Amino acid sequence: MGAIDHQSRLIDVMYLSATQPQAIGELASELHRVTRANVTGTTVHNFVSNRGHIPTLIGAPVDATAIYQQRYSSDNIWFLRIPPLQTGSVLVTDDYVGLAELKQTSFWREYVSLLDIAHGAGICGLRDQGSIVMLNLYYPQGGGPCAGDDLELFKRLGPHWVNTCAIQNKLGMLQDTAATLSSALDRVTLAVAFIDARGKVCRINAGMEQLCRNGNIVAVNRGRLQARDSGDARRLDKAIASAILPVENSTTSPSTERLLLHDGTALLAAFASVHALGCAATQTQGISNAAAIVFIRPLAVANTHDLAQALSELFGLTAAEAEFAVQLHQHCDLTLAANALGTRVDSARTRLKLIFDKTGVHGQPALIRLIDNLGNL
Repeated sequence: MGAIDHQSRLIDVMYLSATQPQAIGELASELHRVTRANVTGTTVHNFVSNRGHIPTLIGAPVDATAIYQQRYSSDNIWFLRIPPLQTGSVLVTDDYVGLAELKQTSFWREYVSLLDIAHGAGICGLRDQGSIVMLNLYYPQGGGPCAGDDLELFKRLGPHWVNTCAIQNKLGMLQDTAATLSSALDRVTLAVAFIDARGKVCRINAGMEQLCRNGNIVAVNRGRLQARDSGDARRLDKAIASAILPVENSTTSPSTERLLLHDGTALLAAFASVHALGCAATQTQGISNAAAIVFIRPLAVANTHDLAQALSELFGLTAAEAEFAVQLHQHCDLTLAANALGTRVDSARTRLKLIFDKTGVHGQPALIRLIDNLGNL
């Protein structure tokens, strides 16, 4: 069975890793099993500091990741030589650094040759101002460059790896220059549902299963995710319908829509985001046929830090805007809030207008009531 035949399984595991970080290792292991590569994994590199690390590496000694980060990430000629990459790019290292040149480097002599690798290929899942996140295949000296089924497989996986990194980025899993691909989803209560091109649920995680079992905010009804509140139900249906529209010919980035959800007593109880996946769904079973993903976080805000985080995640406020909104809520006075943050009053007024635009409320009393609703849950 060729590598292409395993595409659906790999995509399923890839999307699982977006919300279940331990699945990153499973993804690398599956790639190791179905390709010619003798080593597989993920790499993060910061071009500002010229440092990086390897969150996952299969087929190499256990200490290889730590050694790379401590000693050799700044000498990685593959990252030093490649041109600026765009998110979604697929690269083959031999196109930029030939084997003869690689062998002249300390990176080869002291590190990669000891791992029995000489060629590589990578998918750029995320490229921001200073860093890059790659999914990689590595081959031994006699294995030659990535080609054939392996390269075709990587090209097909590319859009899905971009989606995965985008989802992880939205969840804060790639913050601090993508410091780790296995960060703390444990610190939040997050319910996740994958939605197929028909608008039906094709997979949910344990958090969503518990939320639906409770039924006070959402439930799965006839295969569809449905909000308890009738108004919320219409808005959620509309957001999902918009997210699953075909995107093959779209030139825009995948959309994300945020909305508030209420419980059976009409009290604000959660916020949701519906994220369109930016590539055509494949007609297979499992997550690989997902066209959108829905995140729901029950609101359980207990302190100002959590209030600020909730405002940022729900309404897209910057950290400074969220902090100012919380201060305004505490002081109920624009001047006092500005003074508490050491901000000029005219700058505070400008910031407040931006907050009004993003939250959709108008006037300080309405904003304070909104934050009251978050804080009292």
